[in-house]
Amino acid sequence: MLAMLTALALASGPGPVPTTVPPMLYSEIVAQAELIFTGSAVKSVCRIEEGGKTIRTFVTFTNLAFTKGQHQGDLVLQIEGGEVGEERLVVPEIPKFKVGSRYLLYVVANGKNISPIVGFHQGAFEFAERNGREVLLNLRGEELIGVQNDRFVFLAPAAPAPAVRAPEAVLANTTVKPADADVAAKEEAMVRARREREQIHSRPLDIAVAPAVRPGPAANTPPAGTTPARSTEPGVDASPIYVKPGQDPGIRASAQLLLDMAARQGGK
Repeated sequence: MLAMLTALALASGPGPVPTTVPPMLYSEIVAQAELIFTGSAVKSVCRIEEGGKTIRTFVTFTNLAFTKGQHQGDLVLQIEGGEVGEERLVVPEIPKFKVGSRYLLYVVANGKNISPIVGFHQGAFEFAERNGREVLLNLRGEELIGVQNDRFVFLAPAAPAPAVRAPEAVLANTTVKPADADVAAKEEAMVRARREREQIHSRPLDIAVAPAVRPGPAANTPPAGTTPARSTEPGVDASPIYVKPGQDPGIRASAQLLLDMAARQGGK
């Protein structure tokens, strides 16, 4: 069974770093979604299935409001992976939902795909409260600022504070050295050596001082104010845009804004 679970995890998708899940534009997520809705996760159950060949997690959502598609009653999403007793199947990047949280979800092929979320995890957002207002978080916990040129814009996580290293303890040298018997003779030798050094340093220097030369630009260094050219891959860049905390515009996209965009793109 362990071999089967390992093979399934490897075949299911990428590892945490780097990811091989291709980034998707928002319009692509809307187009592929069979269901677009908001709902609350109220139950999560893991079961061993297919005669012990795999583990699946079943998450029940209620209080559903659909923008695309319809479903009667509560909706149960089937997700590959989970934990039952000592048996555990970990699928990298698989969506994980918190019971009690509310989500905005874009779902496709529920019960058929390893992940029922469009883009594996990209079409899932959790409602959360930050600084007294409601925001949307992706499943990595990053705040959604909005959508720009069809690409998601997230607030980049703040850099962790550098660890302050405690000063190392230093053992004091408690060894007591006995006094030298010939202290007077050593003091006279030290005085003579100091006078000799002073006489050497007082002699005039016979060194030619060359004028300072400003070094020229290094080879292959671009002129100031320019950036070296870089090649661009064909196709449209769908990767998310990240805004540094110091450049945070302070705005946040609401779920209603995303749903209105989806309706205008034919997601109704």
